[in-house]
Amino acid sequence: MKKIYIIFLSLSLTLQIHAMTLDDMLKVIQTKGYSNDFKKFETNRLNIEETKVNLTDRDGVDIEADSDYYNESEEFDSTFSAQYDIFKYSAEYDHTTGSTDEELIGIEKELKDIFFSDRKYETNIFSYDKEYRLNLENETVEEEILAVISLYQTYMDTKLELDLKEKLHPGLISDMEKLKKEFELGAGTEFDYMYSQMLVENSTSDIIQLKEDIKKLKTDFYDLYKIDLSGEEIEYFSPAEKLEKEIFENIGKRDLENSDLLLEKSKENYKYSKFDNKWPDITAGAFYDTVDGQVVVSLELEKTLFEYDDSSQLYEVEINELELEKEKTLYKVNNLRKDFENKYSSLLKEVSNLKRENIILEKKYEIYKLKYEQGSESYTDYIEKYDEFVENSITLERKNNELNALIYEIKYRR
Repeated sequence: MKKIYIIFLSLSLTLQIHAMTLDDMLKVIQTKGYSNDFKKFETNRLNIEETKVNLTDRDGVDIEADSDYYNESEEFDSTFSAQYDIFKYSAEYDHTTGSTDEELIGIEKELKDIFFSDRKYETNIFSYDKEYRLNLENETVEEEILAVISLYQTYMDTKLELDLKEKLHPGLISDMEKLKKEFELGAGTEFDYMYSQMLVENSTSDIIQLKEDIKKLKTDFYDLYKIDLSGEEIEYFSPAEKLEKEIFENIGKRDLENSDLLLEKSKENYKYSKFDNKWPDITAGAFYDTVDGQVVVSLELEKTLFEYDDSSQLYEVEINELELEKEKTLYKVNNLRKDFENKYSSLLKEVSNLKRENIILEKKYEIYKLKYEQGSESYTDYIEKYDEFVENSITLERKNNELNALIYEIKYRR
């Protein structure tokens, strides 16, 4: 019986020699994975958009030109203006006389911008959009990480079963050959021999299929996630570590942050909308006229009176809606955290129960093995206890894999 325990121990040790770890795989996802590549594209896109936003009102020189020709009087006038930020140049030219009627050089400013500029508003809105969109990209990276953890768990479950069956296979062959001789000598039954033969054939078939499964899983690592395992073994899960309660608080943080970002963005839109609708557009300018050498001061006011302010009211409705959505998200996240805490606690208990069960099944197996060797139990009864122990051992290892995978998932979930 100690032989089977030694086999399980050797499986873990074999998988830990010069092998790629799950942490190595997750580093590949975070640096070279498809989702990370798409995140880089989005980051580049955001950098371009941010540059554009930061240049609001300063992005190039605005030029306007206009010409009027009057047929009867044969007058021909042109106007021209160029502006960069607050700096402005304008001129009026009379083609008929060939003279410049007016040439103004100075500054012009929208007074509302002093209190709440378009540049400030656009920058604030973009900062919320940028964080939100990066969060979406990080969520995609996280989904890929969780998928790799799941694939890794499947691979480990399959590899464990394959290695176990390969190591136990020679013993089944030895039993079959022994029972065959006993049957031929009349010391054993044909049924026991046929039963042992069936076990060998089933084991051979299982090993062939499991090898194909392993090959396909290795291909999946590369095709789906760019993790190259050619010539590489995969290290078994490290021993399960105990999770502190604080780590569960990280679950759902991104969803809560996104709720805050959408809410703050809506509040910013509402604040700007109220301000923009309340106050008129007032443009003030101060210029020097080079033609007649005098200072020109200008003031322009524009406002639509008695206009129905639907935009501010719609933003107000949106704020109320997003506050409710934030409350719902908080409940959802708290419930999700409790689900993971419960699942983690449940798996710990399952693993503990399976370990205790394994001790009992081991003793049963040893008793039946001894009785079989003494001739008081049949081969099939002995093998039945053997199968129960092996199946429980595999279930225990798979539960350990599931527990380790869950720990990794909790550590990476946001």
